[in-house]
Parts: sequence; structure tokens; C-alpha cells
Amino acid sequence: KRPVGDSPELLLEAKVEGRSKLYPGEQTKLVYRFLYRGHVDLTKEVLPLLDGVGLKKVGDKLTRDYEENQLNVSEFAQIFEGDKPGTFEFGPSIVEGRAFTENANGERIYAETPLHSEAPSITIQVLPFPDSEKPASFNGAIGKFIFQASLGGSKNLAPGEKLTLLLEITGDP
Repeated sequence: KRPVGDSPELLLEAKVEGRSKLYPGEQTKLVYRFLYRGHVDLTKEVLPLLDGVGLKKVGDKLTRDYEENQLNVSEFAQIFEGDKPGTFEFGPSIVEGRAFTENANGERIYAETPLHSEAPSITIQVLPFPDSEKPASFNGAIGKFIFQASLGGSKNLAPGEKLTLLLEITGDP
């Protein structure tokens, strides 16, 4: 449920921004959103999406804080790449905490009732490449590659002369 009114409720959302079925080398983004009103000290965090066990992390964790519909939102995201075929389940995800206010001396006064929110499990499936209808020359290499071509030797050739073409291919292992 969403926090309403002035209540200091806490809501955790977990989602996939992108595809949840990938082939090795494809990427997707896994996202948590914490929605709350007021101030909350978290006492427990179980956030398996950010670890992505079985997937390959790409870059640093992305964070963003903003307001939405009079709620504070803290968003944490990580881009992952399918590495090896398999089914990977993350969750459930859990956060718990206590709402607080501050008195004139800056001391925190905590609410008696603890806050709890749970997001359901998310499954990411990394599919093997299909065996049927693949070209005979396909060796499983996918990803980002850089191709650079240049001429070796003289650039001025007479008709019938041989030329040397240099081809450099680089990519992530």
C-alpha cells in the first residue's frame, strides 16, 4: 500500500526496468524505490536485487532522491548483464525501520510502532542461445565489438596490384 496523509509509512518497490528474459550479453536494470513520508531510520534491509548473484554488474550503483506525490523517494538501481544461462530469483526484499521526529534539542523521538515493507521476488532468466536456425558460422560471440580497418602499405595501387587490409577487432571478454 502507498503511504497516505501525514503518516510516516514506508513502502518498498522492486522492479525490472527492461527485460526479465535475456540472452548472455544483454543488459537490464534492477531497481528499488523507497517511498516514505517524514523521517525514517532503517533498522533492517534485505535487498538482493543490488547483489544480482548470477548476473554480471555493469558500472556503479545508480542513486536518485526526489519527491513524488508529496512522498520522499530514494531510488537505487544497478545495471546487470546476463552472463551464463540460468534462472535467478531475487527476493523477497524487505525493509524495516522506525519513524522519528526531532525535538527542539535535536533529539530523535521514535514512534512506537515499527514500519515494515516487503516487495515480492523478482525472477531474471538468462536463456541459452537457440540451437535451431542459427548460422553455421555462429560461435556464440555477442556483445559490443569495435572493428577498425586500415590499408597496409601503399595507398596508391595500380590495377591488378594486391593490397593488404588490416582488420582489428576488440571487445569485452
